Amino acid sequence: INAEYMGGRTHVSCLQVESYLAAATGPIAALERISSGLAQVAAAEAARQRPPPAAPKPESTEWVHTWLKSHELADHSDCFIQQALTTREVVLAAPLTHEVLKEMGIDKIGDRVRILQHIEQEMRNTTL
Repeated sequence: INAEYMGGRTHVSCLQVESYLAAATGPIAALERISSGLAQVAAAEAARQRPPPAAPKPESTEWVHTWLKSHELADHSDCFIQQALTTREVVLAAPLTHEVLKEMGIDKIGDRVRILQHIEQEMRNTTL
């Protein structure tokens, strides 16, 4: 078999060669049909192409996302949005504690501390 060598790989795999030879009626028939029986380089390269990645999810425009993003906590905005905690008024009125934030999916203690500190700051800003 005259397989092209391409940077550490050939254009056919061992499995393809084994399958091709297993289906052949004999060695002479296998050699006669080798150019049509095994994938050509272009076909093999096309089969190796991965599909393009999915389009990124559009960034949320909810107040809670913008607010958390401004404090470098945007990764947690989905936890709030899934609980319908999307506006400033609702977030500040919610009885949020470490336990509640953990139940919402915010596992890191440091992130919960920062969120609760920022909520306290927002509450102080409300009374001014």
